[in-house]
Amino acid sequence: MNNTAPKNIVSLSEYDKARKVGSETISLLNECRDMAAELLSKSLSKMLDRIEESLFELAEKALNHDVRNVYLEARGKALAHRDAIESEFRRNFLQGFNKRLVAPDAASKKLDFSSLELSLVDTDDFEATLAVSDIAKRLKNNCNDELMALDYRVSELMHKTDLADDDNPLGPKAICEAFKDACNQLESNVNVKLIILKQFDQLVSDDIQGVYKNLNTHLVNRNVIPVITPDMLRRRASGSPMPRPAPRQQERLDDKVETVGDQPPQAQATEQELFTTLQQLLTRNDAGMAAMLGGLSQNAFAPTSNGGFPELNNSVLDVLSSMQQGNFGAVALNGAGLDLAQAGSGNILRDVKQAVLGQGATQIDGMTIDIVAMLFDYIFDDRQIPDKMKALIGRLQIPVLKVAMLDKKFFSKKSHPARQLLDTLALAALGWNEAEGEGDRLYCKIDDIIHRILSEFEENFDVFESARLDLEAFLAEEERLAQERAESSAKVIYEREWLQMAKSTVEEEVQRRIATGDMPEVIGQFLSLQWGNLLLSVYVKDGVESDNWRNALQTMDDLIWSVQPKRSPEERMRLVSLLPPMLKKLEAALEINQTPKESREKFFAALVQCHASAIKSGMPGKAPEPMPVIAAEPIFTHPPLLVNVTSPVAEAKELVPVEQLGAPPVGASSFELDLIASANARQLNDDVAAIQERAPVVTSVQAADPYDAMAANLKRGAWIEFRHDDSAMRAKLAWVSPMKNMYLFTNRQGLNAMSISLEGLAAKLRSGSAVIVEESALVDRAVSSMLDALKSGAAA
Repeated sequence: MNNTAPKNIVSLSEYDKARKVGSETISLLNECRDMAAELLSKSLSKMLDRIEESLFELAEKALNHDVRNVYLEARGKALAHRDAIESEFRRNFLQGFNKRLVAPDAASKKLDFSSLELSLVDTDDFEATLAVSDIAKRLKNNCNDELMALDYRVSELMHKTDLADDDNPLGPKAICEAFKDACNQLESNVNVKLIILKQFDQLVSDDIQGVYKNLNTHLVNRNVIPVITPDMLRRRASGSPMPRPAPRQQERLDDKVETVGDQPPQAQATEQELFTTLQQLLTRNDAGMAAMLGGLSQNAFAPTSNGGFPELNNSVLDVLSSMQQGNFGAVALNGAGLDLAQAGSGNILRDVKQAVLGQGATQIDGMTIDIVAMLFDYIFDDRQIPDKMKALIGRLQIPVLKVAMLDKKFFSKKSHPARQLLDTLALAALGWNEAEGEGDRLYCKIDDIIHRILSEFEENFDVFESARLDLEAFLAEEERLAQERAESSAKVIYEREWLQMAKSTVEEEVQRRIATGDMPEVIGQFLSLQWGNLLLSVYVKDGVESDNWRNALQTMDDLIWSVQPKRSPEERMRLVSLLPPMLKKLEAALEINQTPKESREKFFAALVQCHASAIKSGMPGKAPEPMPVIAAEPIFTHPPLLVNVTSPVAEAKELVPVEQLGAPPVGASSFELDLIASANARQLNDDVAAIQERAPVVTSVQAADPYDAMAANLKRGAWIEFRHDDSAMRAKLAWVSPMKNMYLFTNRQGLNAMSISLEGLAAKLRSGSAVIVEESALVDRAVSSMLDALKSGAAA
């Protein structure tokens, strides 16, 4: 019998013997191995599809003949041995996976650079090994979060809490070494191998992050540490020992995999585990609670055998429903009764606990109240929610408590209707200002939503869903109206930016011609100070695709040509026929610019001299005459127009009311006012692509520091809190200009529009006078905060 296993199959029997791992773990590792091998093989195949073109481009760009030949050789070898490389890589990866499972420490000791054995290593292999080490380091940095999460989960499956980075059978080192060894199929020198390794680094590394993401998702779906907290990742990054998590323990909600529909008991139990974890942590934090509960162990709070918790006592539910309707007669606080109004001014749940414990509530019910009380502690302490909005949301304490008692999945299921309503309420309150008062439409709407929950909720959660949908529809309409109001403010900035772009285009056309230097100085001054304004007028009114724009450029070129030496009779005849219409156009430009009569006369006199010189210089036997020089005093002394029109946009490093940007510049001429009026007639977002072409700002800004990048990457709808002394103002990013260097902020209704430059916003973020308001889900933040606080208390 032939016992030789196929090359592409890796047996885990040795690992099973060494670790005594269960069949479920073996199956999971097999699944991860096969998934990774399949995804990596596809990525390698894509790389080899692209490598021919990539290496050919490098060869063409190479200045050195020998370097060019090495690139071409590498290209030929990669194509010739493609099939062998692909099959060998898969075989090496699977074999390496097996070796690391059997003896994970052996992989990291494969080459000890500090030992004397280094001298025995082949020089070429040493260079390739160094290259692999560098590539693996870069991969680790690129895939940092996904890789650390995968390390954590694999170490749990391998029962090795101190698993080194290089020992992860799915890690970058394992992948890179498998490819390095596959490159042996190239049968070439080390330079060719290093080039192919470099291509692997450039063309495959981005795909590997996706491979790790898929592996993590698969393991989460298989319930291998479904949630990994930032604290766990920090431990991993710092090299601290990783505490071994309890099976399927829920730590926080960011990556929670939700279950829907009819579920088996095991799946139902999984959804309860976050609640169980909260209860266990709460117990550890309160040493007196164990005594109060008669020495009950933590197992007293675990789900029942069928995956659920004991049903809520009807008398407890009746008491809570009575309180929800405003009847607090059964509740006493130091001899004084509570009423529903107090639920809006502070946390009443710990007082409520005393009432329900006397109505047959279980220990689990008591701890549920404690957990919901902690949730509302967080809400009342959250500085992102205005106080009056907290008062409204706080009135939901009793309904939310009922929800948590009826359904423990409230804490772990992101799609729970009650939880989604709380998140939506908090998001809606984000931009609300206390100054708007209780008569504001949003305040009245939320007040109406709260009343609906208090009056209608019994045991069916549908009322939360319908309330949320109603609120979201209201918010969508509010957003639509806000966008309409903000559009007029955005148009003001757009017009100024568009004028700036038009001015830049004209200046480029003029300066490109002046830069040749082959013209009299008087012509250069005329073009920059007079003809440029005519071009600007044509650009604004007719656009760059118009005949008028083309004719204006042609007239500028004709003027420049007219003052060049005329060496043939044909050129001189053309000049004679060209002059009359050209002179009329030049006169029109001077008229538009309101040029004084004296300056006009001087210019045309100088132009006559230029033309005479051009004719004389071109006559046979005549030596070329130097270009005419202007007299000591320039003919045109006033600066180009529209300087003041665009400068407020460029200089807005502080928040500037948009009305100021929209005001005409002081002392504006009729010409300027006419151009501004023409710009105002444009539709918002006309020629956005043309404007964006003149915007290298974002690329250069992001290379500066994190605050520049933070400002450049802000998306519409983001909320910023601007702080000044003891006051603070929240504003929403309503619009970003096409050039990405001007940001429009408004309030929730799209009013009080303020504008600031990208540079100015980055400076405020850097100084702390502007802070990005976090928009993550309220309950996520609250539960995460509860977990952190309880874990800290338990550790203490």
